[in-house]
Amino acid sequence: MSICIFILAIMAILLFYLSASIEHYQLIEVIDGISIPVSQGWQLLYSLWPAMSFMFFAGIFVVLMIMKLWKSPETQQQE
Repeated sequence: MSICIFILAIMAILLFYLSASIEHYQLIEVIDGISIPVSQGWQLLYSLWPAMSFMFFAGIFVVLMIMKLWKSPETQQQE
């Protein structure tokens, strides 16, 4: 249970850092040498949701593969 609280604390710290720093970022598209802003600040999340979804599912896949390949000795003895 204490590891869950630790993870939640890290998530809260990262969210606080993200909220402070994301306002300074801007996604720009360059067409013929002209910079056109596509999104700024929190609008970046709407532009980059496919990449964030991919990373989320890649993380889940890695965790599931580790759980499948790395079995504890107790589990191996029961089989």
